[in-house]
Amino acid sequence: MALVQMSAIPRFHAARKGAGAAALTHDGQTISWGELEERANRRARLFASRGVKAGDFVTIALPNGNEFFETTFAVWKLGAVPNPVPSKLPRAELTAILDLVKPTLVVGGEAQAAIEFNALPAGADASAFSSEPGDEPLAPSWKAMTSGGSTGRPKVIVDRAPAERDTEAFVLQQQADEVVLNPGPLYHNAPFSVTHLSLFFGAHVVGMRRFDPLEALHLIDAYKVSWVNMVPTMMHRIWTLPAEKRTAFDVSSLRVVFHMASPMPPWLKEAWIDWLGPERIWELYGGTERQGATIISGVEWRTHRGSVGRIQGEDQLKVFTKAKNAGRARSEKSSSGRWEDKAPPTTISARRPRNVPAAGNRSATWAGWTRRAMSISPTAAPT
Repeated sequence: MALVQMSAIPRFHAARKGAGAAALTHDGQTISWGELEERANRRARLFASRGVKAGDFVTIALPNGNEFFETTFAVWKLGAVPNPVPSKLPRAELTAILDLVKPTLVVGGEAQAAIEFNALPAGADASAFSSEPGDEPLAPSWKAMTSGGSTGRPKVIVDRAPAERDTEAFVLQQQADEVVLNPGPLYHNAPFSVTHLSLFFGAHVVGMRRFDPLEALHLIDAYKVSWVNMVPTMMHRIWTLPAEKRTAFDVSSLRVVFHMASPMPPWLKEAWIDWLGPERIWELYGGTERQGATIISGVEWRTHRGSVGRIQGEDQLKVFTKAKNAGRARSEKSSSGRWEDKAPPTTISARRPRNVPAAGNRSATWAGWTRRAMSISPTAAPT
């Protein structure tokens, strides 16, 4: 076990892998672990000069790029909590989020959108500040993600896990020191989480400013990417490329392709399984609130077509169905351990048993199969 504060991850891997080892690449520009450490230290001092302190929220309205990651590590170095939002969010929508978060600082975004707040523009110069490490208090939460919620009004989902990580507690089939492609926007929970987890494990993260199917295949080929997370729309755009273009790239380095965030058409999943092999295709079904999740491999999916897998760790799952007696929900579990839907599913409610922490390296014992439902509803409102 190697529990490391997220603020110290860049210098941890710089010492372990070498300061010159690649950490991040965007737009062909690569920065090393040593450079990431120095840039994050400078930015942390810049942010501190604007009033950021431990426990504060910092809203990050930056596009995908190396600067985004320099900023998240700088925020953690001050013991503060990053709150990523779209870089071009309209003023009314950004104001609604900022009124909830009440950040000490807004980094990036449209100048007019954040005009009433303490703000720094994208690319703010921090070169006058020291690149040496400073005091690094532990942030009480490692992220505060936003969501439209069921009402359409923004909500902020503050993760209760502090900003520290066991760098050997691998998740989602990840491994140490591999090459990871991020094709998704970093203000979304899955891209934010999996790319930072990859960095915690020592990966070289290759990022895209915005998704393009040919560019994704080119980056997989050029950097020998071994792990990628996509949404079904991305996989559809890749699959519908002319065959001669899609097969012109070497994607043999891919070890894992995860997909999540929206329903996957069975025909498309089967096409990817046939293309890359069932052992490489994985699916996660869960929510930003981390109220529970299911995972299934392509191998398992072939024998449980339409399933989204088994509930993970100590979490529990109940499938609610439409019953004749309105207002009552029911679910049954077969003797085989598989969840059997007795009517069209409407909601899945997942909960964590009492006295089981929301974070940490929990065992991967599974408790039955489940089919996809229309939505996931937390049993308690998020903070």
